[in-house]
Amino acid sequence: MAKPSTARKKRASKKAAPKKAPSPSRRRSYSWKSPLLAKKAKASVIGKELTRIESLEGGMLQADTLVEYAQDEGSPLYALFTWDDTAAARKYRLIEARRILTSITVTVTERGEQRNERIYVHAPKTKTTPGGYVKIDLLNPGDERIGHILARARKQLLAWRDRYNELRERLPDAFASVDIALNEFNDLDEN
Repeated sequence: MAKPSTARKKRASKKAAPKKAPSPSRRRSYSWKSPLLAKKAKASVIGKELTRIESLEGGMLQADTLVEYAQDEGSPLYALFTWDDTAAARKYRLIEARRILTSITVTVTERGEQRNERIYVHAPKTKTTPGGYVKIDLLNPGDERIGHILARARKQLLAWRDRYNELRERLPDAFASVDIALNEFNDLDEN
């Protein structure tokens, strides 16, 4: 397994990993959100490896740290990365292109008020249209892609609610707003 660099060892020795006693009634198991990653490595193996690295790094993980440890071909993380630099560069450029398409906005001024709106949204492939990024305002009300886009929006709201569920007591208004939005999606489904 890859060993941390000397500089990383020094930083890790200065950090104190937060100690939190595990709850005896709470069991955890690792799983992947991405089926592609599931094909490459067992989530339980990677979860344990990440925990090991986290303890070596003083309780904090960073992306460059994972790459450093994963460079060793014996690392469980190795298979999760693209080590061919040409292929990796192409994949990274695709990530950059998606970020450009989803980050560009237009400022709309209406009745003296300004608001920023996304221009492009990812629409999945359907029977009649190829998948890709389309201008939101060009989608017709009857376009089947709108249903897919709304389903993805609902799924993202549910994921946000699940991801931050531990903060529900601290952010009751935010969670109430998300619940109202989810109810609106349910109303759309019924119509």
